[in-house]
Amino acid sequence: MRPGRLATALVGAATLVAGCGLPTDGDPQQLATDDLPADLIEPPEDDAERPLPPSETIPIDLYFDAGEETLVLVTRAQPAQANLANVVQTLLDGPTEDERDTGLSTAIPVEWELLDAELTVDTGVAALDLDTGETALTGDELRRAFAQLVLTITLVDGVASVRFLENGEPTEVPIDDGTSEGGTVTRSDYRSLEPLE
Repeated sequence: MRPGRLATALVGAATLVAGCGLPTDGDPQQLATDDLPADLIEPPEDDAERPLPPSETIPIDLYFDAGEETLVLVTRAQPAQANLANVVQTLLDGPTEDERDTGLSTAIPVEWELLDAELTVDTGVAALDLDTGETALTGDELRRAFAQLVLTITLVDGVASVRFLENGEPTEVPIDDGTSEGGTVTRSDYRSLEPLE
């Protein structure tokens, strides 16, 4: 290319770049906020706060207290990969604010902590290890707390009965007939607190 034609081409390129609104020097340029796309200005919504689509959730059943003779069954949506421990922890977390507004409460003390939850598939026994701290519950309140756990857990697929441990050691729990059971317990042990169909 002849020098005259090269100069003409360079001038034309510079004009084209300037016409596109791009800087013609090689130094970094700071763009005004108004020129940025919205998704670069506002951080994306936290995945934990974004509602999951129906295809990624499953319904789980939880039993809460409402000051009535029997407990109350509540159905919530949980992530599809939710397991036994997830269900138990959700119950321990208690009713949501909206649920409390409808009069729901829980007999399970907020201090109770889930240490482990394991299901033996062959026997259908769920072993639940809890740290109940210095629980002051006695009598009917303690029975209702364990009833919430047993009635909820035995609705999980594959669970037929529950065995409780306290910090890794087997523990007795109160049941309907006024006695305490140190082995496995089932729904029938809390039949008086189960809502009628």
